[in-house]
Amino acid sequence: MISVIKTKNGTKYLARVRVRGQRPSKIFETRKDAEKWVNFIRFRRDQNINHISVPVTIQQMFEAYCEFAEEKGRSYSTLRTHRFNFKNHIVKFYGTADMTKVNLEEHQALFNFLRKNKVSAATRNRIRALIKVIYSVAVKGQLFGGAFKSNPFDAIEPAHEPKDEIDFLTQEDTQQLLEANKNDECYPLILTILRTGLRIGEALGIHEEQVDRRTGMLIVNRQFDKSQNKVVKRTKGKRSRVIYLIDEVLSVLPTSSSGPIFRKKDGSKISSDYFLKFILPKACARANVKKINPHGLRHTFSAHYLMSGGNIWDLSKILGHHSVRVTEKYYAHFSHEHVRNRMRIIEKTGNVIRASFWPDRSIKQVNKNEENGIAFVRGSSLN
Repeated sequence: MISVIKTKNGTKYLARVRVRGQRPSKIFETRKDAEKWVNFIRFRRDQNINHISVPVTIQQMFEAYCEFAEEKGRSYSTLRTHRFNFKNHIVKFYGTADMTKVNLEEHQALFNFLRKNKVSAATRNRIRALIKVIYSVAVKGQLFGGAFKSNPFDAIEPAHEPKDEIDFLTQEDTQQLLEANKNDECYPLILTILRTGLRIGEALGIHEEQVDRRTGMLIVNRQFDKSQNKVVKRTKGKRSRVIYLIDEVLSVLPTSSSGPIFRKKDGSKISSDYFLKFILPKACARANVKKINPHGLRHTFSAHYLMSGGNIWDLSKILGHHSVRVTEKYYAHFSHEHVRNRMRIIEKTGNVIRASFWPDRSIKQVNKNEENGIAFVRGSSLN
């Protein structure tokens, strides 16, 4: 069977043949080459030749992954980063080698190659993650005739990454930014991100039907997709969430009978690139504060939320992170109360060691927390 694949680099042809319960596949530039390969594999199958061995290059594996990723709706920025790393690092190392014959030691040599080329630990880890998922797609999908039975990158440990400090505005700079732009068209959008922690795509995707202006409830269930240059009904984590807008935001939030509520003066849509390159730099210059990117506004909300006494678990839900570990990785050091509470998790009373997340050290009522399997204890005080 031959399927037509439409890619950004033009039309390609995916050839598949059923062989003893498996489906070897390969991507070709022309239909003629695809048909030749199909006929060759069918001939060997019909002649009952047991071993059908076809060389598989990293380029073919990457193309199969890209097809899978596009079907799953991977974001434009993710795929762009993957294509860049593949072109500039991965294919330069593997070339046209037959990946079915590359052993673990040779895979590990990739990272020595990257280190010698002064590729950062963070980039090396992204490359490792990319090749790992490329192999996972081939293994789980039994692609290339089931040539790959396991994932060699399960055995390769990620590199240690030094933690970078996140970029955010101080309380004074935040107030200065808002005051200096209060009469500008950008003010409602910047204020909304600073007071909600929304991603820039999520803020630009807000439609009137998402907002309950009476209660202040906002359903975050769509975003501006840069690759399609339009709003799509999904978020980065592919899960909807509910947050609440304070009166300060509701009082300046624009209205719209159709389409996104945030627009330019002429009524045209605002793209994430336009906000990054024009709106935000001008707003920062106007306020005489350091230049910050859109995600820095999200970081600013998160840092101020925790430093004002908010807890890490609530913040994780507000930001739409798939796991509280992601939130902890970036923001836990902002919350002194969070650190103190972590130290109280295990307490000893007499001969009993128990889990406790409450400073009143209560014991009467026990609730099971499904997320981490720890019995939480609360009720009357021990003392």
